Amino acid sequence: MFSDREGPILAGAIELFNPANKDRESHRRAFTTKCENYLNQGIGLIIVDIVTTPNAHLHNELMQRMQISGGNFLDPLYAVGYQVSSNEQSALPDLALWQEPLSIGGVLPILPLWLKGGSCVPIDLNTTYERTVVDDRLLD
Repeated sequence: MFSDREGPILAGAIELFNPANKDRESHRRAFTTKCENYLNQGIGLIIVDIVTTPNAHLHNELMQRMQISGGNFLDPLYAVGYQVSSNEQSALPDLALWQEPLSIGGVLPILPLWLKGGSCVPIDLNTTYERTVVDDRLLD
């Protein structure tokens, strides 16, 4: 999204975990703070956790940080799409979640990326991954 006065405005973000996001409490806190800020600003978000070690569940930590109950889940590898809507009766945003468990060697899902302002873009994580591998010649 662009504004003549303000320039580019972040409307959506996709965050891929790496081991450093999980290895120390300060790193986990920094990651969940960034995600919380996105959601509090109404910015759409997808997070993808394909890191097997160290073991930490940053989605659950994000839900605890935002004081949102009922959004936790147990799958160790996962992807989540978040849709933010304002709630005039609460300081907390309303969140809709699309959760998909992941498995090593499995197909990555298609998740909705709800952009700030209400538009939705389906993100095909598997096709994006496969294209990146080919384009960047990651596997030979």
